[in-house]
Amino acid sequence: MPRLFLSSMIEMFMTAAMRSSVAGINSRQENSRWCSACRVLQALPLVASGASERWQLSDEELAVARASHGGEPRHVATATAILAKAGVSTSALECGTHWPYHDGSIKALAAAGQEPTALNNNCSGKHAGFVCLGCCMAEDRDRRAFLRV
Repeated sequence: MPRLFLSSMIEMFMTAAMRSSVAGINSRQENSRWCSACRVLQALPLVASGASERWQLSDEELAVARASHGGEPRHVATATAILAKAGVSTSALECGTHWPYHDGSIKALAAAGQEPTALNNNCSGKHAGFVCLGCCMAEDRDRRAFLRV
């Protein structure tokens, strides 16, 4: 699975990068396309290091770790599961908090009188992947140590 995942990530990156350089409509659009293309690369160390295998991340978890999401309940649950596999709580996320991008999820949170958390951040899956990588690299040391300078 990691080899297939790696090759699909490279293919997606190259496609997005080519579209960005060919489109050339304006710098904002190019930057947006480049940022989207780079998201795939952010998950490469997670796979290449063996962290995804160590924590036995599922295909859905790997997908959330390499893309942005709308903050829907299934995305929140997936990011939570990634962190749990690494043995850390959601407090390990340092991506900030914002309301979900998914309209139905915003309404559901508001109707329940709840505030968004870092898990609703569209980047929480990627950051959960970073945390998994850091936890794997920490080995027997404090798993949160990689967050400290």
